[in-house]
Amino acid sequence: DSPQEAVITRDIHRTFPAHDYFKDTGGDGQDSLYKICKAYSVYDEEIGYCQGQSFLAAVLLLHEAQELSGILMTLAVYLQEPIEPGTHTLSA
Repeated sequence: DSPQEAVITRDIHRTFPAHDYFKDTGGDGQDSLYKICKAYSVYDEEIGYCQGQSFLAAVLLLHEAQELSGILMTLAVYLQEPIEPGTHTLSA
């Protein structure tokens, strides 16, 4: 169980609400997104879940063909690596 389940549940329907895959309450997209966010919050108790993680997980879901282990590992890598100020810039 995750102590952040209520927050995750609240945020799921706010994540890409117009996208076909995520728009249905209780649909496959929202269900998969909930499972990924909850799994990560249990996996890394120090970070847990914070607002905005569902968007990162949703993008990974759309591009990882719903392979939970691949998504979870990718999310873990992104959240564990600190980004040094000034090292990343937007390119035109």
